[in-house]
Amino acid sequence: MTPAAAQGIPHDGSGDAHRNVVSRSGSFDVPALRRWIVVPVLITGLVFAAGMVLRNDMFLSTSDLGIVQDVGKHHSVIGDALALTIHDGLAGWSAGLFLLVVGLIIVILTRSTVDALLVGVLTTGGWASTLAMRFAVGRARPDPGLLSDPLVPATAGLTSFPSGPTAFAVSFGIAVSLVSLGTHWQGLVIAAAAVFAFTAGASQVYLGVHYPSDVIASYALSVAAAVFLTGLLSRYGRCLRSRETHGAPALVQTAGHSGGPDGSPGAAGTLRGQGRR
Repeated sequence: MTPAAAQGIPHDGSGDAHRNVVSRSGSFDVPALRRWIVVPVLITGLVFAAGMVLRNDMFLSTSDLGIVQDVGKHHSVIGDALALTIHDGLAGWSAGLFLLVVGLIIVILTRSTVDALLVGVLTTGGWASTLAMRFAVGRARPDPGLLSDPLVPATAGLTSFPSGPTAFAVSFGIAVSLVSLGTHWQGLVIAAAAVFAFTAGASQVYLGVHYPSDVIASYALSVAAAVFLTGLLSRYGRCLRSRETHGAPALVQTAGHSGGPDGSPGAAGTLRGQGRR
């Protein structure tokens, strides 16, 4: 028997929606590893070591370039359009605009600025980690002159390792997957995020702007950044949780004044305490 039924409150189907709104509006609950510092440090160290090896080992670099050259021989009109759209959409101001629009949609759907902030922090954090790694490793991009069908002009600077657009896509996918946990769309969102991350990485190799190892490094580094940031937010995110709770006084007041004559929290208070399922 539900708490509402136990107190004689009719159930018209709105209770589930009310529970979701109340629980999500005041929470900042994200899964976090216990060793949220050690694991990211180890992954980052391994990625850096791999980058230095790839930068200086001619045999591995030649093998990497060979894959890019082979992919370039199978270009198509549809593939070119899709890859260029992803490449342009996940770079510069367009990526920021994309993230802003998604954040507004999340606020509208979940009525929670905390979920929107979570997506923004995890996405930008993963992307920023690749920028730092690029400067640390300093690997040159594939030479367009060695490709049969270069689609993007040569990029100046040693900015190949890891791939920024791939890191953005992977970090965004992790973020929206975390936000979707406990909702009816969880499976669909996670599957779409995985496809998006894979497609973004493949597009960079397809265009010849990154080596396959750059893409793989982006996957690993994005996961490391997500592990660190979720651990950080889980431990020090109480201020955000408190602000979000005070931002919905009507719901909090309802939960506090709907108790029974014995001082019990009542249906709304009980539902609020259940959190996400």
